[in-house]
Amino acid sequence: SSQPTPDTEKGHADVQISSPPSPGKPISGGSVPIPWGRLLTCPPIWALVVNNFAFHYVVYVLMAWLPTYYEKGLKMNMAKATLMNCLPFVVMFVFSNVSGVVADRLIGKQGMAVGKARKLLNTCGFVVAAIALLLLPSATTPAFGTFLVTIVLGSCAIARGGFALNHLDVAPTYAGSVMSIANTAGTLAGIVGVGLTGLLLNASGGESWHSVFSLLAAICGVGSIVFIAFGSGERLF
Repeated sequence: SSQPTPDTEKGHADVQISSPPSPGKPISGGSVPIPWGRLLTCPPIWALVVNNFAFHYVVYVLMAWLPTYYEKGLKMNMAKATLMNCLPFVVMFVFSNVSGVVADRLIGKQGMAVGKARKLLNTCGFVVAAIALLLLPSATTPAFGTFLVTIVLGSCAIARGGFALNHLDVAPTYAGSVMSIANTAGTLAGIVGVGLTGLLLNASGGESWHSVFSLLAAICGVGSIVFIAFGSGERLF
């Protein structure tokens, strides 16, 4: 029989010393089984889901009701309201990108722990947004009202540097699955928030925006507290 060559001996050695596959990695090219039970009972996963709900609740409510607020609450001409309605969302787009850059700099160049950086941005964003929302009922001019709404959406965008990237920190292998859960919560926030805002305004004859903005502020506060308490920057899956 033929003798094994050095190459075949080396090949056998390679097989023997190869390391086992990492958790969640398929062994032979198959799909990765998704541990739904563990994901749905993991507090850090729920922390980012709750914050996704909070962010989208605020955004969808303002997106749907801002023109009405300008017209009914601030007595603004609808032609001007159309232009001013765009400004806060443009600022939100800009700061959504800025928040990611800031997060990378905090973690990469400043050496801050991932979890600490995420919580810092998330807390700063939602707390500032909550304060601006509580001030909104006192706005009496279109300019001041637009300024406060811009602060709200810009600050919420900064919070995205915390919760919106966190699924890649805690569950990179299942990031798509975690994102699907979080986005479902965000969609439900839009359905619930837009409808509930209509009910609150109808109950007050369409005049009381205080309850609407106070609820938004409370949701921002709850999101911030939940992320501080249960958020994580460690890889869990």
